[in-house]
Amino acid sequence: MSPPLVRELVEYDVARQHGPIFIPQHMHHFCQMDLILGGRMVLLSPQERIVLKRGDGLLIPPLCRHGFEIAEHVHHAGFKFQLHPRYTALPGGRPRVVRMSNQILALARTIRRGPNPARPLAIHEILSLVTLCLVHLLQESSGPTPAPQAADYPELWNLLGEVIASPHAGWTVRQLAQRCSLSEGHFTKLFIRTFNQTPRQFLLESRIRDAADRLNRDGQSIKSIAHASGYATVHSFTRAFKRALGIAPAAYVKSQGRM
Repeated sequence: MSPPLVRELVEYDVARQHGPIFIPQHMHHFCQMDLILGGRMVLLSPQERIVLKRGDGLLIPPLCRHGFEIAEHVHHAGFKFQLHPRYTALPGGRPRVVRMSNQILALARTIRRGPNPARPLAIHEILSLVTLCLVHLLQESSGPTPAPQAADYPELWNLLGEVIASPHAGWTVRQLAQRCSLSEGHFTKLFIRTFNQTPRQFLLESRIRDAADRLNRDGQSIKSIAHASGYATVHSFTRAFKRALGIAPAAYVKSQGRM
């Protein structure tokens, strides 16, 4: 039997946002797919700026730096999931955008509305929709996703997944380089060439992204999360948060609350 197309679904979300709002560039260790059901948003990456409008489908591969700019009302369905390696593009590739079929867009709306819009979605509904979207997107995409030079170091992908899963484990650049059997200097050059940031920036951003997720998910105060993240004061945490994500923690919480 063939392995499943979608191995794990991490999150499903429908957002309605009145802008403007800016989601700074970041990356994660899973695939992300968005369906634009209404309105417009802009995808930002180190290589390009793409306007996404109603009917567009977007696939972001693992470890691909991206952000969003939302300047008007937008309605989108977002999926975060892991693929079996036989189906996924190499991590660090570029985003793919295609026009989705009207049938898929209608299915996304129907599933979300249902008899009770507030009900949690059944796993079979989510997996059916994400699989249909993914198959359509991959069929319509033209050409392979360009692979980064770091694709010659597959152990790097697993390592960065460990960092993202445990961002407060006291990682150092030397440890990361040693795990990849590279010198610290060679590893740093490879990392910058692939991800357009230094390993130290990645380690800081991983800790801050984890803090941002907890702010959005757990309902804890900024002060408690600052201390849990290893910062002595809210001021030092706020400064690091804004330097990494381009927005202060309080403003981030407010923006997420509107979604």
